[in-house]
Amino acid sequence: MTLSFSNIALIGKYQSPDVAESVLLIARFLRERGLEVVIEQGTASSIGNAEGFPVATYEEIAENADLAVVVGGDGTMLHTARRLADRAVPLAGVNLGRLGFLTDIARKDVLLRLGEILDGKYCEESRSMLDAEILRGGQRIFQTLALNDVVVNRRELGRMIEFDLSIDGEFVYTQRSDGMIVSTPTGSTAYALSANGPILHPSVGGIALVPLCPHALTARLVTLPDSCCIEI
Repeated sequence: MTLSFSNIALIGKYQSPDVAESVLLIARFLRERGLEVVIEQGTASSIGNAEGFPVATYEEIAENADLAVVVGGDGTMLHTARRLADRAVPLAGVNLGRLGFLTDIARKDVLLRLGEILDGKYCEESRSMLDAEILRGGQRIFQTLALNDVVVNRRELGRMIEFDLSIDGEFVYTQRSDGMIVSTPTGSTAYALSANGPILHPSVGGIALVPLCPHALTARLVTLPDSCCIEI
């Protein structure tokens, strides 16, 4: 189903004045198309002069925006996805630097591609996310969403940890290693790829478990349905 966009938020790379030219160029273009445009609060602060465009917090964007245009790199897209996931705000990524897996609109093509999106000429792609929490003494002390991966390791580099792995309440094994990457299909081309993990197509409903330097003669990568509850 093709969505219609009328209220669009612009979100730039955190504390980067380099996004100013692109953000304001996009903002003017969208205003000329008769659309409501807001600039995320931190982005507006970074660029200095927002040229009178309204400024909004992430909470306000999640509540009101039909589309968020993310200007920066994959890191900016990952951060934005976490902040707006609860309201499932569609994201479009504009890449300002190196190769972007998630921010795939080139800066030189940004107005052309955004025009096509506004005209309904786009393909929508859904990505799964991980819901992660840290428990201590049976109490949840931290919770977050992750579009790429969740990594369990020691703060000190080069020190092994020993942990138990359970899936859906069933004990699987005890492992000594540098840690474990729990990766979504999106994250399978990031840190998990560097650790020789499998590449999962974004449409695959799976989770990859990738051990980090396991101290074992036999240690296998495991791919699970994304409905599983994983305990480490």
